[in-house]
Amino acid sequence: MCEHTGTSYYCFVNNQEDEISKLCSNYSPLDFAYFRKILEQMILSDQGCIQSTDSLTLCNTLPEQKRMTFTHAKVLLRGWCNEHWLIEDRRNNSFQLGPRALIELGQYIQSVYGEHISKLCPV
Repeated sequence: MCEHTGTSYYCFVNNQEDEISKLCSNYSPLDFAYFRKILEQMILSDQGCIQSTDSLTLCNTLPEQKRMTFTHAKVLLRGWCNEHWLIEDRRNNSFQLGPRALIELGQYIQSVYGEHISKLCPV
């Protein structure tokens, strides 16, 4: 259940990181790098979210040979919200992890950011 909206979700999740699963994505390696930066900032923040303006400026922190435009970053953020990877909180002008990210990336988040999890999901 999404803590933000109260909506229940049922998911089939592929937890394999193999070549076939990599081919099943509509996103480029650069898009994934941008998402990982957003994810990291959310998890390491005290609030468990990232301000909208900060999420856009993160596209400037990608390697110089792989710059991303603000326009493309906005399209990605909108798409990730539509696909429930992120939730946009318009009252606070921020993004937080959506139910899909928590379900599909749960093992990754736990293995990489285990000590920071309580900020995202306070008990």
